[in-house]
Amino acid sequence: MPYRSDYAAVADTVKFNKPSTKNWQIRDMAMFKYLNEIWANKMSAEDAIAQMQTEIQKVLDK
Repeated sequence: MPYRSDYAAVADTVKFNKPSTKNWQIRDMAMFKYLNEIWANKMSAEDAIAQMQTEIQKVLDK
């Protein structure tokens, strides 16, 4: 693997989400929904991030 040393060099700095029942909700219901809107040029990045933050907070508050 030609780039293995690059991956190995950052392995100690990678942070994974802590296990939670809310991770999938946040990813699917908030992040993917609004990232798709940005990629489809249906929403500005600024508006999408604002909406994403609102949706994420709703999940966290449950």
